[in-house]
Amino acid sequence: MKKSFAFVLSCFALLLLVGCGPSKPVLYFYTWEDYIDPEVVSDFEKKFDCHVMLETFDSNEDMIAKIRTGSVHYDVILPTTYAVETMRDENLLQKLDTKKLPNVVQNSDKAMAEKNGDPNFEYAVPYYGGVTGLGCLVSECDPLPDSWTVYNCENQKYVKRVSLLDDMRETIGAALITLGYDNNSTDDQQLEEAKQLVISWKKNIAKFGVDDLKQDLNSGANFIIHGYGGDIMQMTAEDNNIRFVIPKEGAIISIDNFVIPGNAQNVELAHAFINFMCDKTNASRNMEFTKYYVCVEGAEDGVSEETRAIPGFLLSDEVKEKLCITKNLDEEATKKYTKIWDEIKAKD
Repeated sequence: MKKSFAFVLSCFALLLLVGCGPSKPVLYFYTWEDYIDPEVVSDFEKKFDCHVMLETFDSNEDMIAKIRTGSVHYDVILPTTYAVETMRDENLLQKLDTKKLPNVVQNSDKAMAEKNGDPNFEYAVPYYGGVTGLGCLVSECDPLPDSWTVYNCENQKYVKRVSLLDDMRETIGAALITLGYDNNSTDDQQLEEAKQLVISWKKNIAKFGVDDLKQDLNSGANFIIHGYGGDIMQMTAEDNNIRFVIPKEGAIISIDNFVIPGNAQNVELAHAFINFMCDKTNASRNMEFTKYYVCVEGAEDGVSEETRAIPGFLLSDEVKEKLCITKNLDEEATKKYTKIWDEIKAKD
């Protein structure tokens, strides 16, 4: 189990609090790494006189597997839409009380809520919308790649200097999109073609990874990575030699949502946390920090001009038309994808 440095510090701080007097209320937050502005979290702690314990996960599948055990208790989790659907269907989530979420009701991007499949915020509040594409080192990519076919590595320079996400739905989805198919396809022939394409890509990549891919790009170990746009644009803000590219065939846009798990132990504070994050000012701060679109109307207006100027941060209507949502799969289809992914990972 991976724990962020912030989580370790949180544990230490909590021990100090317990040792020095009555402990404060604690919110246990399970999320992706580098996915929320620490200063916004700090402001929440001050306003509600509480402490936030933050722990990170690498994939929706790992997160769900952990929640299924029932042995851990989180108050707020930030999963992707298809994972929310799985958790809802398995009774792992509790319904939200929108009376305690006035900022959500007033400020949430209703179009994103519709796309998310839960327009009334019954179980989920859409927050981050992130496009998955290519992170490139400009100095090593001339011209910049504009297609998923860059993983064919026709340019031998890229062999073993490119990487793919260690994420079943993202990587198989990218292959399906490259082939002109629906990224949620359950057609056996289409999935077989996608499997073979990823296997051919695997021969050329340095590795499958998640957060370590950002480090590889930043260090120059890899020239091109498959990554989340917000992560890559965070890097672009610090290094103009890094560029985010959305392939011309299309790409996946993931909506990550605030949810409250069924066994949450501090439900009142969980609602307060979600509502606080959907305040327009706080949403703008998180958008500025993460470089991900935040599904709060008006949040974009509070982002700096410098950030708005980052290539790929603002999406054109033409690009939006080619973006695909990853949908939940039924048990049979999930088994298909898992089998294919296992075969890809096992292939030499």
